[in-house]
Amino acid sequence: KAKTAGELGNNFGNLHLRLLTMVNKYSQGPFVKRGAMTMFAALSGKREDIDGAYRDFEFHRALEIVYQGLASINLAIDKTAPWKLAKEGKTEEVLDFLSDCIYSLGLLAVWLSPVCPIACAKLLETFGVIGDPGKAVEQLLGQEPLRLASRSDPLFPKETIEKR
Repeated sequence: KAKTAGELGNNFGNLHLRLLTMVNKYSQGPFVKRGAMTMFAALSGKREDIDGAYRDFEFHRALEIVYQGLASINLAIDKTAPWKLAKEGKTEEVLDFLSDCIYSLGLLAVWLSPVCPIACAKLLETFGVIGDPGKAVEQLLGQEPLRLASRSDPLFPKETIEKR
């Protein structure tokens, strides 16, 4: 339990704040899908696996897919270093990359929502995605822009994780 809470706090919660900070630093206004969206496309291809895992009550399988997705986004951020691209004046590349990350994290939040509904609802709300997870998936898969909040409280406050 402690490992899972810690992983969620570090991988999911910190990634959320990290991306929100970068988006607000390098972008203004609604956020739309742009660029290749390679991470998002790869994750979208796992939709049937996620649906099957939940349908078969194999929550560990669904969580593994989510954890792998979170790790791939974090790794991509470290490898791409959007802050360096911004310093080089490569604004379009930064926005393309952040768009891929934001939509990917949103999709992972929807998939994680059956086992972590409060934190996922908070994350999706900061992305401007409000409503049940089914509608959230349709919004994320569609072309509607996301209206990201300028800030957010931590999804997993440290004292909550430590109490568990």
